Amino acid sequence: MEAGARRAMVNAVILHCPGDEERARWLAQAWRNEGRATLCAMGANRRRIALGARSALIGLWSSRSLCDDGGRQFAHVLAESADQAMLVVFDGRPPLDIVTQAGVTVVVAHGDMSELLGRLRNTAGELADGRAQFSDLGGRKQVRAAPARKGGVSTRTWGVVAGIVLGLALAIGGLAPSIGRIMQTATADAEQR
Repeated sequence: MEAGARRAMVNAVILHCPGDEERARWLAQAWRNEGRATLCAMGANRRRIALGARSALIGLWSSRSLCDDGGRQFAHVLAESADQAMLVVFDGRPPLDIVTQAGVTVVVAHGDMSELLGRLRNTAGELADGRAQFSDLGGRKQVRAAPARKGGVSTRTWGVVAGIVLGLALAIGGLAPSIGRIMQTATADAEQR
């Protein structure tokens, strides 16, 4: 990175099972210079996680992870956000099949936590930018294309603007007959005077 250049912040949602709270808190604390970090404990009712445009979902999976269903629901939550998610595995615990089949990037944690944090920062940046990244299980994963831009505005924004304009046009068109009747009544009243 060039001197003076600043990389874009990436917010992290740290998904963890009971038993991994300590690692999740450590990562959230260490992430403070990268963006916002939100701890998200896996529970019986967790089904989905809504992620923003510059966000990454980081799942922690270790020998400490305690899940009644063997991690199946945890894996489904990660798989639903595969383009913005990564799974960090600790203690030599194998990653969940659902996660790997969904194409979620897997990062294998080794002893050096500062090196791990650097890898997580880089991978989160690649996920947020829609770039391909390497998985520790081998291969390069191609993620979604970054949103197309028109003059600095995303296509989604243009779609919202077009929808509003169309809605206004339809509303005005629907009011046209009523406005015509009001105008006729006003003209007739003016002529009678």
